[in-house]
Amino acid sequence: MIDSKIIDQIQKEAQSIFKNIGPSHDWQHVERVLKTAIEIARKEKADVDLVKIAVYLHDIGRKDLKEKNYDHAIEGAKIARKILGKYNLKPEQVENICHCIETHRFRNEKIPKTKEAKCLHDADKIDNLGAIGIARSYIYLGETRDCVIYMKPKIEKNPDKRRTNSVQEEYEIKYKHLPSKLTTKTGKAIAKNRLKYMKSFLEKLEREALGKN
Repeated sequence: MIDSKIIDQIQKEAQSIFKNIGPSHDWQHVERVLKTAIEIARKEKADVDLVKIAVYLHDIGRKDLKEKNYDHAIEGAKIARKILGKYNLKPEQVENICHCIETHRFRNEKIPKTKEAKCLHDADKIDNLGAIGIARSYIYLGETRDCVIYMKPKIEKNPDKRRTNSVQEEYEIKYKHLPSKLTTKTGKAIAKNRLKYMKSFLEKLEREALGKN
């Protein structure tokens, strides 16, 4: 158990960093990930206190997104380590939290190894799916590039293609593969359910975009 006052202080410090972060990864995103991560942590018998802290801090590296090859997960772990050093936490707790942050990102080679890291990883990915995932996708594409309402997906031979302009392409390249990439039984079940809605929405969107009511 970690003193609840410490958790609250870390939450407040983390939240203050999110003032200038875009709406696709704002504090509401953190709050949604928190609820899902706690649900997964309880079912998977993980340390809920560590998961809470990791969730609060998992996207703090986004405040410095500048360079093309900048990895907000790796940089976020560095920032988190400095923050956590101010609190009375055990070294192994700090290491676990930083590991959670380093491994939560979809597009890096870091693999979540602890129960807590798996909970954050899966909860963060789940927020890309379902109705909220669709809403966030349009916001994110609008923040980062020219976004179109509908574009028939072009399936690239290169599976590492990064840039897309539509949610349809994001779905084909990333979203539909997410359930199989999650690390917990609980996370996979939630993701599969959300993916069904996303798939049905995009099918309806395509029909309407092509004038088929």
